[in-house]
Amino acid sequence: MFPRRTAVLRVVIVCGVVFTSLSMWISSKNSSDLEYRMRHLMQNEQSNGISQLKSLTNNTSDQADHRQVILIPPTSSRSFQPTPDSNAKHRHMETFQNFYGSLSMKDLVAFKKEFSRTERYNNSNNHDFEYIIVNKNLCSSQSPFVIVWIHTSPDHFKQRLMIRQTWGNPRNHPDGSVKIIFIMGKASSKTLQDSLHMESERYGDIVQENFVDSYKNLTYKAIAGMKWVSSYCSGAKYALKSDDDIFVNVFNLVRHLKSFEKHKVTEKVLLCNVWHKMRVLRDKKSKWYIAEEEFKDDFFPMYCSGSAYIMSGDVVKGMFQVSLSTPFFWVDDFYVTGLLAHRLDLKHQSFNSVYHFKAGAVEAFTEGRKRELLVFAHLHGLNHFYNMWNGVVRREAERSPHLLSLTTRHST
Repeated sequence: MFPRRTAVLRVVIVCGVVFTSLSMWISSKNSSDLEYRMRHLMQNEQSNGISQLKSLTNNTSDQADHRQVILIPPTSSRSFQPTPDSNAKHRHMETFQNFYGSLSMKDLVAFKKEFSRTERYNNSNNHDFEYIIVNKNLCSSQSPFVIVWIHTSPDHFKQRLMIRQTWGNPRNHPDGSVKIIFIMGKASSKTLQDSLHMESERYGDIVQENFVDSYKNLTYKAIAGMKWVSSYCSGAKYALKSDDDIFVNVFNLVRHLKSFEKHKVTEKVLLCNVWHKMRVLRDKKSKWYIAEEEFKDDFFPMYCSGSAYIMSGDVVKGMFQVSLSTPFFWVDDFYVTGLLAHRLDLKHQSFNSVYHFKAGAVEAFTEGRKRELLVFAHLHGLNHFYNMWNGVVRREAERSPHLLSLTTRHST
């Protein structure tokens, strides 16, 4: 009886060894295949970019976990093993509540007095994550008129390429007046991280910090953007924060801001799609669910849509500084344009008329009566993005015919 058990055990062990070896071989093959395809992509993105990036992103997206709500302490820039902290969310909530008390935002005067009378929290939100990729020389030769920082995720290759080929293309502004940078957190695997290093070497427009890239960590991403702009592009007159699914008519954007500059509107500027009395969601099934322990009021005070907002250079620096003594809150647009803005006594300047978040955006931007005014649109799908860009460029070419060379062949 025992010899039979021994034989069965040997078979199980052998099968386990074979399975492990096969898994390692497949993993290694996938990694090398991905690296090869990424290198090939960098050499041929003008002819094959979008189709190959779709394939590349689909193969890597399953590896990423974008729902981790954890704080990663600074580690080596080449470390890819997250260190889970099961108490991180509780710690953030506790610190936030200790600082803001009941967080009744009906009286912002009392809110500001609380900041001024205590220094207990001067280091309550030290943003000391190490850079993995920094690209600190982007603005070293010339300070742009507008620096755009774009929130993206490590595996959003196709979104970044789409922006580089359309409104974020450096050829749009050969004088260097508009520059873009992509802000992201830590990659979920070494393979994905290696691809990001290759992408950064090719384009030089990626900034990456060592925190887990997840929805609940978007506030870290916003602070990372302000930190980088303050440190490495502080000469920019204006800064635009945007997302990688937002279309920007950069020509209208620059015209608007040149008008503000002409009228000396260059300091304490916060232009955005202003939201009034936005309801706090209590539905536990929603990704925007906020518990009463985190925020007691039923409505937020005034703040900006996080899709896109514009700040003057002094505001970016000021917001980064006060963020270091403002406890973490995971709703990033409210944290930045609500809490930090109130700490700086900023007034929200409504720019609502330049946003188009409804259906028919392509027609509105290229044929509608407001086409000379519109700047921002939220688009779904690559074809809409490229069609929008080509339509905008053709309109601009009526002023400057040479701009027709900026159209892309991806339009359908």
